[in-house]
Amino acid sequence: MADPVADFLAREQDELAGLDDDSVPTSGADTPSVGGGVDEAPMQMPAAVDDFGDMGDADGMGNAGDFGHGGGLADAGDSGVDLSNLVDQTPPVVNPTPPSFSNVPRIEPEKIRKWRQDQKQRLEQKDEAEEKKMQEWRGQAKKELDDWYKSRRDQLEKSKKNNRASEQDFIAERDTSEPGAEWERIT
Repeated sequence: MADPVADFLAREQDELAGLDDDSVPTSGADTPSVGGGVDEAPMQMPAAVDDFGDMGDADGMGNAGDFGHGGGLADAGDSGVDLSNLVDQTPPVVNPTPPSFSNVPRIEPEKIRKWRQDQKQRLEQKDEAEEKKMQEWRGQAKKELDDWYKSRRDQLEKSKKNNRASEQDFIAERDTSEPGAEWERIT
């Protein structure tokens, strides 16, 4: 019974022969094996280890046990191609969760630390300048408010004085009586 892997590789090499100028032997019957002779026993490759386990690997050497052929994954004597570099000997390591960086102390670069200090100083200076400006505005507002109250008070005093004078003039004019002018006041 022929090796299915060798048959597959032979078909693929036949199809790809026109694409490259590399002449790779395609038939396993007349090509020398790894040892150099046609009649030598084929070299057995170790079984590939993958995520699915050994998949029926009976003896751990790539022999399929119950499948009826002793070829393994690749029979170097059949195809003449060294497949040892295609077989991954170590399974890929899959980490299901990303690493946690919470316990790693964070070291801040010198430039960022210096920028933070400079920024803190600038903010403090701005706060101080703002506080001074607020005090000036409060003082100016208090002065303006006091001036407004003073002018309002002065204006009210003048209004009261004028109203009192007008009232007295009105009362004086009202109370004066001239003979014969009574009828003129009524009309």
